[in-house]
Amino acid sequence: MKQLLIFGLILGLTNCSVGQIRLADDKIIKKSFSETEIQDLQLLFDFFNRSICDSNRKLEDCYDDFFKKVKQAADSGSMHLPIPFENQKEVYRKFQDSTFYQIWTFGKTWTHETPNDTLREVYFRWDGKFMKFLKKAGKKDEFIKAYHESAEAAGGPGPSIIAGIIMNYDKLNIEDPKVKFVIAIHYLTLNDQYKRK
Repeated sequence: MKQLLIFGLILGLTNCSVGQIRLADDKIIKKSFSETEIQDLQLLFDFFNRSICDSNRKLEDCYDDFFKKVKQAADSGSMHLPIPFENQKEVYRKFQDSTFYQIWTFGKTWTHETPNDTLREVYFRWDGKFMKFLKKAGKKDEFIKAYHESAEAAGGPGPSIIAGIIMNYDKLNIEDPKVKFVIAIHYLTLNDQYKRK
């Protein structure tokens, strides 16, 4: 009976961790970021995954559903992302500022409605570790390579890469944790840009 209880506990713990991806297990991520930064990035990555997926579904299926919802929203002319921005900012507060600045930097932008007012907006930090990670990972993955080139040229997710992901999501190697990580950062960046304003 005791062995059955232990087996049940182990099985339950295994089921709880299905779909859990540890960024520290990937060699390129491990070489690109410090241990503390990886812990912080894991919080951000887990937040994104929880935002698009409930715990009893396969993560790849959730990504597929998320891509379909984003495509439907884009086709209707609306770019609504189902990621609660207040919760996203709460995750930012949980990790070190230095981790944030390895991915993003703040810039200013203007809108047509209020041309005299400036708005704060995030952009990819061109000399940050995230851009260096994209360059390294892009040597083995065409999507990440194209993403790096687009981000380098545009300072963030450029229109061509945004449209490319929406139109060609089914061609992404979503089994690769690096691709999932890039997708998470991509949509969290867009969510920040859309909702911070």
